[in-house]
Amino acid sequence: MSAARLQVDWYFRYADYEPAGDGGMIMSYGESNAALAFELVRWLGPDAELLSPIAWRDQLRTELLAMAEKLSSSASAEPGFP
Repeated sequence: MSAARLQVDWYFRYADYEPAGDGGMIMSYGESNAALAFELVRWLGPDAELLSPIAWRDQLRTELLAMAEKLSSSASAEPGFP
């Protein structure tokens, strides 16, 4: 579980954690650098969601879609690994 890993991390253990209605966890840690927040979301994987700010959600969505598009097009243009 990602929240459990974050709660014992040397840096993220100081974040605020509160249970979410869906059985998940909401973490707030006051990051002001979008790139660092995006790195965390990508590291946490598909179960993570950036809730706010909305502008960051839009920017992250754009970046992830561009990444997915790049991965799709390069996978079809290049033979697979042996």
